[in-house]
Amino acid sequence: GPMPFIADDLFINWDDSRTEAGVAGLAALGERTQVILLTHHRAVLDGARRRLAAADLHVTILAEPAEVAA
Repeated sequence: GPMPFIADDLFINWDDSRTEAGVAGLAALGERTQVILLTHHRAVLDGARRRLAAADLHVTILAEPAEVAA
């Protein structure tokens, strides 16, 4: 089968509208292979939630900022 596509902070320098368009592009790719997008930017998650149906988005939050030890 196809290899998964894994990206780390792919949209770090993109504005919100471009990030949402990029997320939509990844969703289209996700129809053919598994897409894993790693980010620590809440805006990317917010954009994905606005752009994608809840059933198409699977989110795992490793730690909320208040839980991370300083």
